[in-house]
Amino acid sequence: MKRKISFLVMILVLILGYPGFSQQDQTGYYQNIIDDCNEKLRIVKNNQYLYASRGMARYYLRDYLNAINDLDTALQINEKQEKLFGSFSKDSSQSKDDIFRNGEIYLTKALAYFNLKKYDLAENNYKTALSVNPNNYEAFFNLGIPPLGVVFNYVVL
Repeated sequence: MKRKISFLVMILVLILGYPGFSQQDQTGYYQNIIDDCNEKLRIVKNNQYLYASRGMARYYLRDYLNAINDLDTALQINEKQEKLFGSFSKDSSQSKDDIFRNGEIYLTKALAYFNLKKYDLAENNYKTALSVNPNNYEAFFNLGIPPLGVVFNYVVL
């Protein structure tokens, strides 16, 4: 239980960041997370939380392709484990905080695809994030923003 809480705290820090960190401090911080996950993945090969943590850290370091690969791996492992062991009920307090049930993985993938200018894949992941968590305001908001460089024809009345 203590490990799950520490993983959740690490994920929250990855998502929210530390506001007092400079860009250089954040780079070192995220690189330390990647190094820590690499070390642990040598021992525990199929841990979806380690892949998710490393993927999110890679996203924040703008290593978008490797971030997407790690997040996809985390989702695949999570899917296999849910098939084997079942999933938590939606009423469980744990399920609300779990990154696999709140849409954060899909949101991070969408943001990575957007930064790679793969707008169709970004849109699909935003929609998946909303299907997992209809209250994911960031996915909802980002679906309403057109990709940069898209020109709309409109009439001014």
